[in-house]
Amino acid sequence: NSKTFDNKSAEKWKTVIINYYIGELNIHIEKKRFTDALQIVKKLLTVDSENLEYRYLYANLNYELSNYEESVNILKTVIVKNISDEKFKFNIIKLLGMATFRAEQYEKAYMFLQQANSIKTYDYDLNYYLSYTCYKLQNFSQAKIYGEKALKIQDSKEINYLLSLIYLQEKDYISGSKYLTRYLQLNPGDAKNEELSRKIKAYILFDAGNQFFEQKKYKDSMNKFREAMNIYPPPPRDVMKLMYANTLLIQGQDETNTDMLLESEKIFASLLSEDSNFIQAYNSL
Repeated sequence: NSKTFDNKSAEKWKTVIINYYIGELNIHIEKKRFTDALQIVKKLLTVDSENLEYRYLYANLNYELSNYEESVNILKTVIVKNISDEKFKFNIIKLLGMATFRAEQYEKAYMFLQQANSIKTYDYDLNYYLSYTCYKLQNFSQAKIYGEKALKIQDSKEINYLLSLIYLQEKDYISGSKYLTRYLQLNPGDAKNEELSRKIKAYILFDAGNQFFEQKKYKDSMNKFREAMNIYPPPPRDVMKLMYANTLLIQGQDETNTDMLLESEKIFASLLSEDSNFIQAYNSL
């Protein structure tokens, strides 16, 4: 009887200690004090080292603290267990994929993320990291598919930025510009990417101007070059100025427009004075 009493007392105090630790843990997590929370989970594991939820928490907190290899190592001890709860299994494998990605093991990350994808497909983090992993593996077609899925779930700055990178990598500047513009709407004040966005938009307009020029639609070409320069003023010796001056010259001659001809002459003169290499380009026009 005394042995039974002792066992019951031990279990009772164990429950009291666990409940106390969990209360402390929730406070730390709510306030994003992940280092303190990690110490509490370590204490919980000393009480119950085989508890898979505590191990998952330990891995999750290490992930939040950028201790990705530690997160991967603990999660590997969890996935070998026979887990019947599909939701819990999904969360474990997804986190393992995310941590492996952050540890820059992209092929392994893709394998784990696909395992999670076989359990559940509608999840923002899963699709975001599948997209990012495919991007790192230079599988841009799949990166776009998973990125668009993530975007439908959550219109975040991160997925818009990632999609802009994917489309720009494929030289789809119009789509890349669209996603970069949305990213900047969600994340104003990013001066570096604001400048990049202006450059891309100017390039798109410049490309359209070139296409009109090839079609001998010089007025449309001139307008596109002007619009491009208004968005992102080119350096003094930029070829964009040269092309704009050339369309002004052609259109001015067609319309007998003195203002256009004078503006063209002024731009050519400034370009020629800045760089003698433009003399050859000018004479070839």
